[in-house]
Amino acid sequence: MMCQAQLRQWSFIYSMYTQDNHDKLPSWLDNGANWWPIQLQEVWLYYRETDPLFLCPVATKPNPSDLVRWSQHDWNYGSTSTAWTLVNKVHQVRVDGSYGVSPWAQCPKKEDTSNAALNWRSALVKDASRVPLCLDSMLWWASSSTGYPQPPAQQDRWACGQLESCIDRHEGSVNGLFLDWSIRPIGLKELWTVKWHPRFNTAGPWTRAGGVQLMDWPEWMRPLKDY
Repeated sequence: MMCQAQLRQWSFIYSMYTQDNHDKLPSWLDNGANWWPIQLQEVWLYYRETDPLFLCPVATKPNPSDLVRWSQHDWNYGSTSTAWTLVNKVHQVRVDGSYGVSPWAQCPKKEDTSNAALNWRSALVKDASRVPLCLDSMLWWASSSTGYPQPPAQQDRWACGQLESCIDRHEGSVNGLFLDWSIRPIGLKELWTVKWHPRFNTAGPWTRAGGVQLMDWPEWMRPLKDY
């Protein structure tokens, strides 16, 4: 699948970065607004012609709706079949993409960064095959960085506190790159069972182990496989 081939290229980029940086992951949460998408600022040096790799082949065209005006940036979320857009107006940089990076898979440079204790920091972690790094997403990040994320009430509609990767892009799943550099499909309901951060409850209220019921899910997600 072409999408997984794209993520395979990102696995090479990230693995080269960690090999050159004592197994540490890039930092981006504390880098400010000088370059966006900031989560790719440090790995950019490892692959200059990155633009095509930002795009899942299923979602190559940007969302046609108007960009949101936001400080120094204009942006728009993507969808199942469209890419997100992020424009830095100061530096005249625009990126259209359809993958997002986990905000938890980074090594912040500032020790007082919010939620820094929850970051994986290194690629050498226990059960790395369960730790997502980069996934299909409707935004340039892949998971809410606050609290326990909720499922989107409606397909292709984003709201704060939801899982930005929960979009039905590949027949009930999204493709993901994990910290062991493996790539595989992830069922949409399975997104609540992967190890987003060290304290993430993989048997939480949106899992079978946590007692979720069919009617608890938004209607569009009820036919999907349970985990």
